[in-house]
Amino acid sequence: MKKLAVIIFCVLFQSILAQGQDGVYLEYNATQAETGKPYGLLKVYSKDGNSRNVLETEYKGEIRLSQTLYLKKEPEVGYMLFENKTYRKDDAKHLDDYVVRIVGTDSMNNYVCTKILLTTYPGKKEDLTLWISDGIPNLSAYISSVINNINIRKLNEALKKQNLSGLPVRIAFTDSKNSIQYDLRLAVLGKVDSDNFDLKDYKEAQFKTAEELKKENKVSQEQYDMMKQEQMRMIEMMQKKDSTKKN
Repeated sequence: MKKLAVIIFCVLFQSILAQGQDGVYLEYNATQAETGKPYGLLKVYSKDGNSRNVLETEYKGEIRLSQTLYLKKEPEVGYMLFENKTYRKDDAKHLDDYVVRIVGTDSMNNYVCTKILLTTYPGKKEDLTLWISDGIPNLSAYISSVINNINIRKLNEALKKQNLSGLPVRIAFTDSKNSIQYDLRLAVLGKVDSDNFDLKDYKEAQFKTAEELKKENKVSQEQYDMMKQEQMRMIEMMQKKDSTKKN
């Protein structure tokens, strides 16, 4: 039944090609790496160097969306979008040049792949394990995409030095059994609405501090203590990012 649904979707999506091929659409099944249990579905819409990643997960019978927008004009920034039409900017700087180490060849999701270890951030050696394939039809159309915070153009620039090219067929976090892995199940050309990449209806989120919420009696002492710990952790992370940028 699932295969039939995918086939029907492909037919419907491909039918809009007559209206113009100006974008791409990809889907990745998300599963828990250790147990293999389904976690959700990652949808990627990309056009003109802009990408919108939408992760659908289910919680207590409700579908939840985690959305991140990547704009061509700000390649180092990810906009995390919230349901109340606000956003938060994540400007953690990637390496100027990704670093690739080839592990070997493998067969994954019906593709012949090259398995690589990828370093994308300063100080995070080989933080991702990818299975790369050049067997995806119309591969060049996907090169300007950002998939799960991976800049595919940067990835292919690094792969080119190893005489390789391709798209991630599987994405996994290195040495982390409890993380989520992503498996490509669909990649098609089609007409993508430019509204997917527009922030005009969004405004930057304003978050209240733990002290402000406690003063308004909106959190318990236990919640306040937990929030303080999280705020301290975030401050430490930002300090590390600033230190990395200066170096």
